[in-house]
Amino acid sequence: MKTTVAIFRLFAAFALCATSALAEEPDKAAVPALTFHIVSKDEIEGWKRVDLPGHRQHGYISQDADLVLRRLKSVELYKMPAVISDGQQVLEGVSGIKITLQDEDAAAFTAMSRRAVKHQVLVRLGDETLMAPMMMVPITEPVFNLQTSKGEEKELNEALMKLAKP
Repeated sequence: MKTTVAIFRLFAAFALCATSALAEEPDKAAVPALTFHIVSKDEIEGWKRVDLPGHRQHGYISQDADLVLRRLKSVELYKMPAVISDGQQVLEGVSGIKITLQDEDAAAFTAMSRRAVKHQVLVRLGDETLMAPMMMVPITEPVFNLQTSKGEEKELNEALMKLAKP
């Protein structure tokens, strides 16, 4: 009887340790994906209307993203100083985040950018809209920049870094 109680206690202790270890491990599904949606100006059946950043624009996107990135190779903050010519500021300083894709995602990213030429592309992190630039030419390198507004780059960088961790 003592052996049965000892085994039961040992099993209970093991189960408790295993449960607490699982609770400490972060849930990978909780990390939002970086998604890209090619925007249509025309209403398409089954597509949803979205507000786009900028000039109070709206467009329509498919229920499914055109590209979903769950892992990034690297995420880096950058800051370019203002351009001054003849004592006058010609261009304002720009800050943002440089994103490098995993090798296995580069071809899909290039293919998406080719389909998106002459369209806006809505970029989201989870449900948060980051930007919606007009795709003028395909992006053939596995690197792109997200320009940020003043003060928002640190928080966004931290969120994107969760995708860059192995």
